[in-house]
Amino acid sequence: MISTLLLCQLLGCSAFQPLDFPYPSNPVASETPVYRDTKGRIIVDIARLPLNFTLPVTVYHGLSYETIDEKKPLAEVNHYAFVWEEGAEDQQHFFKLVSASGASVVVAERQIYFQGTNNTRDLGGYQTTDGRRVRWGKLYRSDDLNSIRKSDWNYWQGLELGGLIDFREPEVWQRKPDRLPENATLEEQHLPVFDTGTTRQEYRKLLQSFDPDKKSSEEILVKNNQIYVSQYTETFAQAFQLLLDQEQPLLYHCTAGKDRTGFMSAMVLLTLGVPQETVVRDYMASNFYLNQRIRRRTRLAPIIGIHSRAALPLLEVRPLYLKAAFQLIEEQYGSIDNYIRDGLGISEEERKKLQQKYLE
Repeated sequence: MISTLLLCQLLGCSAFQPLDFPYPSNPVASETPVYRDTKGRIIVDIARLPLNFTLPVTVYHGLSYETIDEKKPLAEVNHYAFVWEEGAEDQQHFFKLVSASGASVVVAERQIYFQGTNNTRDLGGYQTTDGRRVRWGKLYRSDDLNSIRKSDWNYWQGLELGGLIDFREPEVWQRKPDRLPENATLEEQHLPVFDTGTTRQEYRKLLQSFDPDKKSSEEILVKNNQIYVSQYTETFAQAFQLLLDQEQPLLYHCTAGKDRTGFMSAMVLLTLGVPQETVVRDYMASNFYLNQRIRRRTRLAPIIGIHSRAALPLLEVRPLYLKAAFQLIEEQYGSIDNYIRDGLGISEEERKKLQQKYLE
């Protein structure tokens, strides 16, 4: 939310260099073995897989989970990285890897490389407590889609999305609507979730009042995550009904794709049976994907009267934020499972339906 409400007008400023502070490597690297290098080549990093694969590894390819051609191998590799230069650039790619030992796994690109977004990613590949995995190419999370370019549209169409959920407040999505292809056919739902500041002006005043030497602005996002539970459980329940009803892949997003989208992702993964420690790693991966934007906007914040040390906690995600929501869930519902059932309204039968749909 902070990225649009406070600093969006400064995006074009190039006179300032990023702050020099480090970020960790991708916290979900072990579940993210497919990525593109700076030359646009697709790298399948077999060494990242948690499975004990033995060489050689046979690689099969498809443009969706369902269309992987297992009759025609793409390659047989005798090392732990496969580099592919022949794939279409504007399409997500899926690979089935079969080890000499017989072990197999389907992997895909996690980040969706739209030129107009930073934090669009596939929720696939995460392992559940019972050994299943979230299907690739079914669930996507993102920052706002207002800056998607025409050059992204072929890639967008390749996702074959059937549903889109926008958690941004009306003031924002009316000013910066999702910029989708004109012929895009999908069910778009606006399910607004408001944070501590209900308008852009209120949020700016709130941040300008923070003195980082006296208190941390972390408390704003702690409170926001508690608000998701205390005031917007019904809204997120509506989003879950769309997950149940939608047969095609679905994407949901907010502004930066880290707070409201992060909470939604956490609840989706927990409902599917992904361990909480993995869920927190997925939540923290926003810092990796938004790295450059966080650096730039932290440096620019003082221009509008916000101390950099007050802005940084709001541009990042931190475990404290998501865990504040978990703690309130425990206090009000007794457990995450109770919240899924009684808060989000997902019966045991519906939970099994979601798992059948989104797990392999």
